[in-house]
Amino acid sequence: MIYLDNGATTAIKPKSVVDAVCRAMTEGYGNPGRGSHPWAQNAYRALRKARKNVAKLLNVDARIALTSGVTESLNVAIRGLISEDDHVITSEAEHNSVLRPLYATGCALDFLPLDENLAPDVTKLEDLLRDETKAVVITHASNVVGSITDLERVFEFADEHDLYLIVDGAQALGQFPVDLSKMPKDKLVYCFAGHKSLYGPTGTGGFYYGKDVDMPPLKSGGSGIESFNHAMPDEQPIKWEAGTANVHGFAGLAAGVEFVLGEDYFETKDRAFEKLLKGLRELDGYEVYYPKTHGTCCVSILKEGMSSQELALILQDHDIATRPGYHCAPRLHEYLHTKETGLCRLSTSYFTTDEEIGKTLRVLASIE
Repeated sequence: MIYLDNGATTAIKPKSVVDAVCRAMTEGYGNPGRGSHPWAQNAYRALRKARKNVAKLLNVDARIALTSGVTESLNVAIRGLISEDDHVITSEAEHNSVLRPLYATGCALDFLPLDENLAPDVTKLEDLLRDETKAVVITHASNVVGSITDLERVFEFADEHDLYLIVDGAQALGQFPVDLSKMPKDKLVYCFAGHKSLYGPTGTGGFYYGKDVDMPPLKSGGSGIESFNHAMPDEQPIKWEAGTANVHGFAGLAAGVEFVLGEDYFETKDRAFEKLLKGLRELDGYEVYYPKTHGTCCVSILKEGMSSQELALILQDHDIATRPGYHCAPRLHEYLHTKETGLCRLSTSYFTTDEEIGKTLRVLASIE
């Protein structure tokens, strides 16, 4: 099968990731923080390595909390920092992992429109600022059209007005270099997914937290320390990591991040996508939804007179996997006027080949 649904999950993983998970399951990895014996220490070192590698990728110190994924990370940050008395600036490009936790807080919301590159128009930030504004919650890259937010400008705005900045980095980290070292980070929460462009297993993710960030835990339970405390310990990041960690998954995530940190990764990963995008723009009868300038390896299309589901099923008959529908981004589809049809998303990975792209383009060209 030609797998072009990497925006959901990178199904093809580096061998190093498979090997790391296998070692964690077969070579004596116990429960981290629940004992001093060697197998418990092996598990603890696996988590420490995952934190260290993600921090290196972001070019920050190791203030990394590990979670089940970007959805949990965003819920920890949004539900922990935002209340119904607050005002938040977000955008029309957001995923439901941002929207639904925000709606649940009852806070006041304003939405940045999109610019000509289908990215949040950060020039409108000042227009939306209120006295009660507490945070900007925004995607770093769209999961539908591949647009990239001018995050440097958002950092400047948040810092100038002493706002929290919560970033959904699910579609960004591993897609392009993300260097937070020179950004004002004291009130930053940068959330990431392990199973997408970091090539880790599903059920892995986390967030970077600045020194002025402190949210109550989303869940409570075992921590390995302060067992007689009726509440979760206040120590970071333990307070956000109740229960037994997904050690096998995080061992794989550490290996996935090492793969992304490899010398040739960012230089070679886009080649197949560039061929795909060029070919899509040359096809007749298709609308292509992608920035005019550089974006991620994610593009959406629509065939004239056809729903996204119909197009995806035809491609599936040719063993080509794509993602039709609304991609958990309802406001974006309303903004793009694609609520009736949805969009068919094609997203490549490091392992997508030119031959696979060639076949995909030929099939698309043959569809009446």
